[in-house]
Amino acid sequence: MAITKIMNIGASKQGDVATHLHNALEYIANVEKTENGVLVGYINCMEGMVYEQMCQTRQLYGKVGGRQGYHFVLSLAPGEGNVEQMFEVVREFAEEFLKGEYEAMYSVHTDKNHIHAHLIFNSVNLVTGRKFEYKKGDWKYKIQPITNRLCEKHGLSIVPAEYSKDPVNMNRRQWEKEQSWTKIVEEDVRYVLGKASDFDNFLFLMEQLGYGVKRGKHLAVKSKEMKRFRRLDTINEEYTEENIKKGFERYQWGYEAPSVQAPNTKYMLKPRNDYQERYYLQIVHFAYMEKYRFEYQNKHQSEVKKMHETHERYLYLVTHGINGIEGILKESEAIDRKLSDLSSRQKKLYKERADKKRKCKTEDDVCEFALWEEDYHKELEKIKAKKKELLHQKKLGKQCIVESIVQSNYFRQQVLEEEKQIGNPYDIPIPQLNQEKWEDEWEPENRLCEEENQAEEMEEVVVVAQTEMLTETERDKAVATHALIKENSAAEVFELSEMYKEITKPSVVMNETEDTTIMTKQKYEALSDEEKMKWIEIDLEDVYGSMKKFQMRMKELGIRFGTIGEYTDEYMRLCDVAKKQSGYRKEYYHERGERR
Repeated sequence: MAITKIMNIGASKQGDVATHLHNALEYIANVEKTENGVLVGYINCMEGMVYEQMCQTRQLYGKVGGRQGYHFVLSLAPGEGNVEQMFEVVREFAEEFLKGEYEAMYSVHTDKNHIHAHLIFNSVNLVTGRKFEYKKGDWKYKIQPITNRLCEKHGLSIVPAEYSKDPVNMNRRQWEKEQSWTKIVEEDVRYVLGKASDFDNFLFLMEQLGYGVKRGKHLAVKSKEMKRFRRLDTINEEYTEENIKKGFERYQWGYEAPSVQAPNTKYMLKPRNDYQERYYLQIVHFAYMEKYRFEYQNKHQSEVKKMHETHERYLYLVTHGINGIEGILKESEAIDRKLSDLSSRQKKLYKERADKKRKCKTEDDVCEFALWEEDYHKELEKIKAKKKELLHQKKLGKQCIVESIVQSNYFRQQVLEEEKQIGNPYDIPIPQLNQEKWEDEWEPENRLCEEENQAEEMEEVVVVAQTEMLTETERDKAVATHALIKENSAAEVFELSEMYKEITKPSVVMNETEDTTIMTKQKYEALSDEEKMKWIEIDLEDVYGSMKKFQMRMKELGIRFGTIGEYTDEYMRLCDVAKKQSGYRKEYYHERGERR
C-alpha cells in the first residue's frame, strides 16, 4: 500500500533562496540510503547538475522567489514490496504526473523498516515557464489515483477507495473494515476447503457461512457486511476456480483449524456476582454464535470487536472483585491515589537528574552520572508503564459505568443452556449438501425447465385462488393476474408466481381456544404483532412472567436471534402493542416502582 505525501519546498529567508531545495536534493540522493546511488533516477537533468539546472530554469523565466520545488514521498507498508517494485512505481509516477515538462530527481530509500521513495521536481515548468499550481482535491482525484493504479499494476495493495476518483460510496472507516475482511475471508476459505468434499460442496458451505458467491471469469465472494465482492484469486493466487477443482482431485486441501476469537468459556474465570455475570453471559453468547457460525451465517464477525471490549471489561471486574458501580468508584479512587504517588516519584526523579547533571564538573563526575542515568531511565520507564496501565483500568471502569448493558437477567437461563452446547469451540457443526437441489440451483440450463414448471403450477394456483380460501377482492386480483400471465413469457412467470403465492397464502388467526402446539415457525412469522402478542399471552402486570413465556415460545418454535439486542427488540415491540391496546400509561411504572 503506497501512500503519497506532498510537501512544498519554500524559499529560504536567509542567504540563497534555494538553500532548502539544495538540501532536499542532497538528502534524497544520499548514497547510504540509496545503495551507493544505484536507486536514483533523473528526468530532464543530468547527474550532479540537478540543482544548477533547476536554478537556471527559474532564472530564465524570471521566477526565482517563492516556492522552489515540490517534494513527494511514496511509502509502502512495512514488509510490503521490494526496492525494484518501488523504483519502478516512482519512475512511472514521475513520468505520468510530470509529463516530461519538469526537471526532477527521484530515489528509493532502504534505511527504514518500510521501503519508500522520494520525488523532487522544479516549481517552474520547463516548457511553459509557468509555476506548478497545486489545487484543492488534486491529491484525492489526480495524485493518489496514479499511485493506486501503479501499485495495483505491480501487485501492491492500495489506499482507501475514498481517495480515488471513484470512491464507490465508501468512506475511510468503511474501507478499513472492508480490508479487515481479507484475512477473515482467507481463513474461512481455508477452513471450508478442508471440510468440503468437492467444489460444489465448497460453494455450498461458503454460502451457508453467509457469503454470496459469484462465478464467472473470476470466483468472488461477498458477505452481507462487505460493500462489494472480493475476488478470491487476489487474496491468494491458489484460489481460482480451476486451482480449487484441481486441489480436490489431488486431495491437497487438508484440515485447517477454524478461526476462533472468543475465549474458551471452559477455562474462563467465573463471575462472582450478578454484575459480573452480565458481561460473562454476553461473552458466552458470542462464543455460541461462533461455534454455530453456519447457523448464524457470519453474524458473529460483526460482534468481534465488541466481544473483545466486553471480555477486557469482564476481566477488569473479576480481577478487582467489583460488584456494581460503587465498587468501580472505590477502585477509581484507589487508582487516583496510586497515580498521584507515581507522579510525585516521577517529578522527584526529574529534579534529581537535573541536580546531578548540574554538579558534573570533572570527567569522573560525567562517568558516574552516565552510570546512574541508566538506572534512572529504567525506573522512569517502569513508572510510565504503570501509569499507563492504571489509566487504562480507570478508563475501563468509566466504560462500565456509562455503558448501557443490553444483556438482561431474563436471558440468563437461555445463555447458560447455550454454554452447555459449546463444548469444543473448534468442533463446528457442518451442514449437509442436498446435491440434487444444489445442481438445480446452479445449472443455468435448468432455469428454463424451472420456469416452465412454474407456468404449469400457475394453473393450479388459479384454481386454488377461486376456492373459499380467498375473499372476493383477493379472488378478483388472482383472476386479473392470471390474465396477465397468459400474455407474459416463461421468463416472467417465476416473478408472477411469487405474487400469487403471497395472494393465496392463508391468513393465520389464533384465538384463545386454539391449541398452541400446532403453531409453527412459519405460522408465527405470518402473524401480525397483535396476534403474536395474544398468542404469547403478554401480561403487562407480570413483566418477569411474560419474558419467561416469550423465551419459552421462541425456543419451542426454534426461532433464534443473531444478537441479544434483536431478541430484546422483538419482545419490546410486542409489549408496545400490548400497551397501545390496553391504553397502558407511562405513569404505571412509576406507581409500581418498576423499570420501564
